[in-house]
Amino acid sequence: MKKNFLSFFILFVCLFTNLLASLEDDKNALLAMVNYQEETTLGPILNSMYKQALYSYFKNDFETSIYYYKKILEINENYKDARFLLEIMEKMTNYPVYEAKNVVINEYLETARGYYETQHYLAALNIWEKLLILKPKEIKYIKSNINDTRKFLADPYYERGWVFYNKEDYDAAVDEWENVLALVSDYYLGIDELIDKAKKLSLEKKLRVIFKNIDALLKQKKVLEAKTLLDDAIDLSPKNDKVKHYKDIILKLISSIYRENFDRAVKLYNEKNYKEAIKYFNIALKYAQNNKQMAECDRYIITSNRILRDAKKSKKVKTEPVPVSSEPESRVTRVVDHEAVRKHYTQGLYYYKNGYVNKAVTEWEIAISLDPENERVYTSLQKGRNFLNKKAEKNKE
Repeated sequence: MKKNFLSFFILFVCLFTNLLASLEDDKNALLAMVNYQEETTLGPILNSMYKQALYSYFKNDFETSIYYYKKILEINENYKDARFLLEIMEKMTNYPVYEAKNVVINEYLETARGYYETQHYLAALNIWEKLLILKPKEIKYIKSNINDTRKFLADPYYERGWVFYNKEDYDAAVDEWENVLALVSDYYLGIDELIDKAKKLSLEKKLRVIFKNIDALLKQKKVLEAKTLLDDAIDLSPKNDKVKHYKDIILKLISSIYRENFDRAVKLYNEKNYKEAIKYFNIALKYAQNNKQMAECDRYIITSNRILRDAKKSKKVKTEPVPVSSEPESRVTRVVDHEAVRKHYTQGLYYYKNGYVNKAVTEWEIAISLDPENERVYTSLQKGRNFLNKKAEKNKE
């Protein structure tokens, strides 16, 4: 009896906990929906109230202006600069109408000046920029202070840009100079040309590094790795003459390696040495340059695997010719490592979703070499290759 009661009690607690969690989720969803509706439906209303508050201020009707700002903050406490302007309006009600604006605005101007003199430049800017909304008679003075302060804040960015530029860290230089323009659009008439020059030098530097690495990889006969770097260079500057030069070299090498391995694989296939044939078809597959070549390799691999599987099932496997490879038989015989296949397939999906299609294809090629009959991997591989082929065709155009 006690055991039944305890079981019932535990079940009740679990159900109650799930109910509370469900209610909390519903509450959060409802709040999110309400917030979204407020942003979309109340936006025009808040804008109208904000304009009415400013209109009342310009008519020296501070009480009405206060009323609208309070209503705005009741609906959205973070709406524009309503809180700051409400504070100003409330202070203005403490003075006669004819002198309220001058007294209060001068008070804020003094505060901003104090911030500026104590090197709290952003705090000073914040006040000056908000005061512009009220269009005071000191508007020229305020604008002048804002421009001077922004230029003062921009100076360190400009100087740091030159430090990075002289160190040939052109990307960092561009970032610093773009920060300058974000603060002061007319800081220096030649800064746009300076940024363009730094970007050009950055591109040239990146290409030099890529070309150097391509040369090193080609010397090591790592053609596919060189092709990956070439793709990076094409993304950076598809019309660059040196990029085109390396493209011609690498594509010819890839075509040659494909044909060499494919022909060797076909010969082994015709000799009924299917295990060794599969090995070279997989190598050829890595160097295939179009859908026709890929499909041809895949067809041979699938057929070879089926023949081997059927022969094993029927227990009529005859002694095969000695493999051409000098490697031991243990390395030629394929045992599918499903965990490794899953790992490379998943990593390929991650790369593909994040835009690294070349890396995704490389991972899927490894996965299909481990498990040639895996349809899911094969489909993803074809998808990636099609994407790269279309991209290559666009670059040719």
